[in-house]
Amino acid sequence: MKFWIRRYGPPEIVGTVTMLLAANITGGLTSSTVVIALSALLAGAIGFYAVMGMTVYREQWVIWGRDVRPRLSTVVHRTTLCLLAEFGATEFVDLLLLRPVLLFGGILLIGDTTGGLVAGKIAADVIFYVIAAVAFTVTSRRGMREVPAR
Repeated sequence: MKFWIRRYGPPEIVGTVTMLLAANITGGLTSSTVVIALSALLAGAIGFYAVMGMTVYREQWVIWGRDVRPRLSTVVHRTTLCLLAEFGATEFVDLLLLRPVLLFGGILLIGDTTGGLVAGKIAADVIFYVIAAVAFTVTSRRGMREVPAR
């Protein structure tokens, strides 16, 4: 459990903060629940993946830099592959279907933008992390996160 908290905690915090900031800014410009939920969704994803991308980049830099100084293009390529393997399928379902419905539904059901977004986010995160944790475990066990034999 400590590993998952260390891995996903920081991006989750940044994603939540950017989600709520975007919702508050957008809420000051429009009363459209759909627009507020979509701006929150996009900002949350940007915040989350900014931190998660840096995390995976650092992991790959360390792995590829064991013997020699790694090439930047190699580390960026490996980072992209690892992010796609860990989050690609999950994000497809989450970002295009599950999360927008749950964020919008949370706002409608609770009647408060902040409370509804947080409730919708928690519901979406439970499903997201079950799938992401399985994907991470599979990619780790298959050796995708290690340096391939040279």
